Amino acid sequence: MNRARSTNSLVTITWMRDGTAASARGRLTATAETSVALALEDPAAWFPEECVYLVTSNGDHDIVTVAQFSRQHERTAVFEVLAPWRRYNRRRDRRYFASLKAQSRAPGATEWSPGRVVNVSMHGMRMQLATRPATPVVEVALRALNNAAVMQCDVMGVHEDARGIEARLRFRELDAQSLVALHGVLTTLHSLEEQRPGLVGVA
Repeated sequence: MNRARSTNSLVTITWMRDGTAASARGRLTATAETSVALALEDPAAWFPEECVYLVTSNGDHDIVTVAQFSRQHERTAVFEVLAPWRRYNRRRDRRYFASLKAQSRAPGATEWSPGRVVNVSMHGMRMQLATRPATPVVEVALRALNNAAVMQCDVMGVHEDARGIEARLRFRELDAQSLVALHGVLTTLHSLEEQRPGLVGVA
């Protein structure tokens, strides 16, 4: 799958800047093997060769690629595509051991409860909690490794022993900003694991 297939498709552009995820949307006006042109819905600007993710729908599933900013005229931005478009499938991604501070709460609640993520993938995570989840869905705020995201998760199971409470969480559909932030966390964990395999701890 080498390119987004049809013009006028809605494309979400996501990127990280100063540790914060940002996003914009545009309509595909032209596509080639190695570039796309997007008519932006709202004003946005990028640094030369700044890297972004492009996400769009291809029928019944989303496809994603990595690109870098090339040039812009008024609200039309051109990006050079750096990798083939591929189906977005979180189940294929590996899981990384970690020790990342995080917070959780029930949807709509105002108070956050401290916790710690002990492993994470693009599909979900295991998280040590101070108390058992009171609802089948929780929100998790993760700020680590220069990335930040708030994600809604289904509680798939809870295990309690002498060490404490650990919940198995599955991500609900991630928005574009959460997707790029989570990908940034996993990319950093992968790099650290390559340098020094084992548990990655972040205060």
